Amino acid sequence: MIERDLKLKEDVAEFIGKRMDRIADKQDEDRKNTNKEIIKIHSRLMEKIAPELRKDLFELQAAYVCAGALEGEACYKQGLQDGMKLALGVIE
Repeated sequence: MIERDLKLKEDVAEFIGKRMDRIADKQDEDRKNTNKEIIKIHSRLMEKIAPELRKDLFELQAAYVCAGALEGEACYKQGLQDGMKLALGVIE
């Protein structure tokens, strides 16, 4: 029973990850433009900062991206839970 529950959790986590990837692939125009602007600013900064600071900037950027991904995943999971609660509440 416990092993089956763990497998189900893994399957749901995998589904959520794949679904979030598909959603990200279908970005709207505003988000695409924002990402392009981020790339431009990043490139300008890289040209201006000393090489020894670039590693720190990359680490900071990676931390921000990770934090954003974790927040997005948490919001997606909460939305899924809220939707299930709503659906179950309607059935009762």
